[in-house]
Amino acid sequence: FNQWGRAEDADAILRESRVNTYLNPYREWIGAQIRVDAYGYAAAGDPHGAARLAYRDASLSHVKNGVYGAMFFCAMIAAAFVSKDVDELYAAAIREVPAESRFHEAMERAFQIGKTAGSREDIVRWCGAEFASCNAVHTINNAAVCLSSIVFSKGSFEQAVTTAVACGLDTDCNGATVGSVMGALAGEPGIPGHWKRPMNDLLYSGIPGYHPVKISDLAKLSMEQSQKYNAAQR
Repeated sequence: FNQWGRAEDADAILRESRVNTYLNPYREWIGAQIRVDAYGYAAAGDPHGAARLAYRDASLSHVKNGVYGAMFFCAMIAAAFVSKDVDELYAAAIREVPAESRFHEAMERAFQIGKTAGSREDIVRWCGAEFASCNAVHTINNAAVCLSSIVFSKGSFEQAVTTAVACGLDTDCNGATVGSVMGALAGEPGIPGHWKRPMNDLLYSGIPGYHPVKISDLAKLSMEQSQKYNAAQR
């Protein structure tokens, strides 16, 4: 296995590649990007380590941009635990994806739009025009929505999440991805009370053994995984 945990012998590579490409029209869609948050929590403070974990997960079912989106936001989440500067989060995340990729190019544009937009409507219009040819659940357009909303928010959890949802496309996933980054960035005290109180510290997940489950208990489990991760890096 190489440094990314991928098989290097020819037969194993062929078997792996069939998983993420055979009859799989979704291989560059958002499915991997929306499921890797926990790696960012576990590798808090280690963007490269988080991206590495995301790569191993995402590459099972996705290729190229589908993998890059997962790596990018996982790295951004991990960075948000130790830096409160959005420019630094972006720098930590963008270095994890290939500079020659379409994903990298789109994130550069999304970052600048987030910086210069005068209103959320500017972001909505830009995303609609820029990615009109993309499927509504492709990785690139949804990642651009998430990043531009985070940058535009200037650190406001509420502004970031509501802007991402206002842009349309995969709204539930984008709201969750942005919420993950901003939650790590702002910390629990930085999330307005009217977002937290209705939850009553309870999550109905549908997963046996975690249905319902206290959100605070999930936070403790995440902390335990982070401690295990850090111990393993020593």
